[in-house]
Amino acid sequence: MFLSVYIRVISAKTLKTITQILLLSVIAIVPFLKTTSLYFPYVSGKVYVFRLLVMLAFFFWVWLISRERDYRPNFKSILTVSVVLFFLAQVFVSLFGVNPLLSFFSSIERADGVLQYGFWVLYFLLLISVFRKEQDWKMFFSVFVIAAVFLSAYSWLNYGSQVQLYGVFGNPAYFAAYLLFAIGFSLLIFERHFFSSRFINSLFIVAAGFFALTLIFTQIRGAYAGLAGGVFLFSLLSVLFLRGEEDKKLAIFCGIVLLLGVASTTLLFAAKETDFVKSRPLLSRVTEVTDVWGSASVRERFLNWNIALKAFKEKPVFGWGPENFGSAANKYYDYRIGRGEPWFDRAHNNPIEILATGGIVLFSFYLFWLAAVFYIIFKISKEKKILSFILASVFLAYFLQGFFLFDLLAVYLGLFPFLAFLVFEYNSIYRIKREEPFGAAQGKQKKEKR
Repeated sequence: MFLSVYIRVISAKTLKTITQILLLSVIAIVPFLKTTSLYFPYVSGKVYVFRLLVMLAFFFWVWLISRERDYRPNFKSILTVSVVLFFLAQVFVSLFGVNPLLSFFSSIERADGVLQYGFWVLYFLLLISVFRKEQDWKMFFSVFVIAAVFLSAYSWLNYGSQVQLYGVFGNPAYFAAYLLFAIGFSLLIFERHFFSSRFINSLFIVAAGFFALTLIFTQIRGAYAGLAGGVFLFSLLSVLFLRGEEDKKLAIFCGIVLLLGVASTTLLFAAKETDFVKSRPLLSRVTEVTDVWGSASVRERFLNWNIALKAFKEKPVFGWGPENFGSAANKYYDYRIGRGEPWFDRAHNNPIEILATGGIVLFSFYLFWLAAVFYIIFKISKEKKILSFILASVFLAYFLQGFFLFDLLAVYLGLFPFLAFLVFEYNSIYRIKREEPFGAAQGKQKKEKR
């Protein structure tokens, strides 16, 4: 009787708050978990707690939408549709893979697979359902950045034992991919002026610089490529499209950044044989990418990509099944890969991984998802140019680093909130156009437009 009364009394606002807190807990708690009692301490604990938090959030969200139907996710967005279809396509191609059970449940080492991806899709749907106001995203990105600051500080405090900084992710490549989103979210807070205090907003620029420095000391070249690509794209777009008097200083600054970037990169590779470059690991790791067969890491990736392409040629329609790249690596094993890491269970190239494990079917939905992201960013650019430049640069940074890694929890912690924010921004712009009187909408957009 008491429980029945309590269920009726609890408000929709309270249910929404509880759901939001649980979703925030994913980015505030999960990255810090290291469970030494489990066989894979950097992976298992994070995954199990993530699933628990999402299931709890789902429980309260179902309760919420039973009270307030307005909180049901809107599937009219092309991005939302593309995310869901990509997940369903994974389910479908898994049924035709060499080991469907592995596709769905993955290995204990990875704790990934189609099931885990389904949890991330659910996380995305919950985000777009209950994070509907700018204040909500101010809170979300602030929590993400603060968590990233603590993770970065922890990695520096343990610099003696982490020659390549990896925080609490166990692998510097994972940490570097996570930091790319931390940089992007810091810049989003600054650009959107989420805080009324100019000083507080400026702190997020400092945070972005701190993350960039930490990323450099992860010594991950794929992340370097992502960061450089993101900076290059933002600078180029600013130079080409910022014509207004208000943004002229930013355009000039970005032009200087472009010139310095091109000049310094050219100088670095021209001096790659000098003692100055060779004696500094941060520089020599960058320049050694030109020595494909001399660098074990570079060589092994190229050979592994070749294995993935051979695997695709054998099973071009449905692929080998998600999580089943190891079977292809066994069949097409290349002895030249080396002693350091003689066998791969991932292609270490996200697009090629999808092509090999999901075939043309899954890869087609992947391309649709990419197109949906760029379409949404393009639509946002018509109203908020600088914001769209940041969004495009963050996504390009993610995409470029994915050419040398693969998607996993550390990446998804930033990727799915990023996608949910795209949906929010798109809806906030075009809902205003449809629902408000022309004069009010025009005045509001003029005020917000940057």
